[in-house]
Amino acid sequence: METHTHRRRLAIAGVAIAASLGAALLARSAGAGPWVIETADGTSGAGAYPSLRIDAAGQPHVSYGAPVLLRHAVRIGGTWSYEGTVPLVAVPVGVYAAEYSSPAGVQLVNIPETALALDPSGNPAIASANSGDSKYINFNHEIGGIWQPVEGIDPGYAGEMPAIAFDPLGRACVAYHAIGYQGVGDAGLFLSTRTGTGWAVDTVDATPQAGYWPSLAFDPNGDPCVLYDSGSTLEFARRSSGIWTIEPVDAAGQCAPGALAFDPAGDPHAVYQRGGIVHAVRHAGIWSAETVDANGTLASLALDRGGRAHTAYLRSTDGALRYGVEDSGLWSVETVGPRAFNNSIALAADGTPFIAYSDGPAAGGAMRVAIGTPTVGVAPGTGAADATFGPISPQPARVGEPLAIAMSLPRSQVVTLTAFDVTGRLLDRRPAAPASSGSSVVPWQPRLPGPGLYLIRMRGSSGASGVARLVTVR
Repeated sequence: METHTHRRRLAIAGVAIAASLGAALLARSAGAGPWVIETADGTSGAGAYPSLRIDAAGQPHVSYGAPVLLRHAVRIGGTWSYEGTVPLVAVPVGVYAAEYSSPAGVQLVNIPETALALDPSGNPAIASANSGDSKYINFNHEIGGIWQPVEGIDPGYAGEMPAIAFDPLGRACVAYHAIGYQGVGDAGLFLSTRTGTGWAVDTVDATPQAGYWPSLAFDPNGDPCVLYDSGSTLEFARRSSGIWTIEPVDAAGQCAPGALAFDPAGDPHAVYQRGGIVHAVRHAGIWSAETVDANGTLASLALDRGGRAHTAYLRSTDGALRYGVEDSGLWSVETVGPRAFNNSIALAADGTPFIAYSDGPAAGGAMRVAIGTPTVGVAPGTGAADATFGPISPQPARVGEPLAIAMSLPRSQVVTLTAFDVTGRLLDRRPAAPASSGSSVVPWQPRLPGPGLYLIRMRGSSGASGVARLVTVR
């Protein structure tokens, strides 16, 4: 087993979350409807633990569980087809009772947890939990239309809750919680990478309870990053030069499941469950968070090419499938359909949202996919990477003194300014307002509690973003 032992855990004072922004939740349509609901697999009980991706040709793929089976479905030319090829059926997965239930309290039995990724050629690869008490993690990969023999990725430990992604070298990587069995205790969070000779296993976090519902993504440098729950804290881990650095995102108790993605500027975004659905973003080393919907659970996440966050989730009270999108720092939400169980969201190149979900096992549900309408008109190369923000003057400023904030935008867009303290607590918000392309100076007089160090964040509707520091004195 390969293990990187030189790892350090960050305890940064400025990695707390901001106060909830529930009041900012808009009561208007999110703009993706009307929704078309399609059936990818009508088999009774199909669709549990779906994982959805869209290939370069715009074709959605989804992995999911049916009773004692792992399946893959793809939509080509508007028609869905699903398959359970020999290696998928010959090694049935998930013959165990799943750990958590739907909002209505229905428990899944004999259905696998699945995670889907597309390799650089667009071929689907699936990580899933294996059958029996040991629950090994399996890897299935389709190449050239043929499913390859199934592989077990870690013979040393059992595993559950897999997440999968391909690294910049085209290697499959799977993050999972290593669980105990037959007298062996839980081992925490592992990341396993497929090599030419097998799988190299790396320990991300050896805390036994770490690794619940991990989400795996690669940052712009190609470094693996994992969002996961450690039992009491939502953590963000990044491996750089063989060293894992772990920092807290939210220490408000169990915050799983969560989802992770990077925007065009390289900032990580997370959605997760904490008394509702929360969206957090890390900029300049500080996580700030806002409430998307206080009545939500089981969220998934996708970012469009403008850097806007899109999430699908279930309403806690009745399990209705919901969709939310952030625009200029404000969230809009809408109901997609009636009661669902779990979900996965992905965006086509034009911003069309696809949401895979199950009707739920109690209703003998099937694998459904909801398709919205395009929501993005942003051309590549016009987002945050081309924007600059700051400086702020005067510096230092007296408490209550008006500020002049410099920014340069690659295109005209609607801009929102927010002020945070160094713990990430939201202090004030400047209403969204149009900003012209090119260089400009925006006036603002934020409400700040007193002298100190503060962070001013800019978010634009076309993906522009930035953070500048402000020092105030009496």
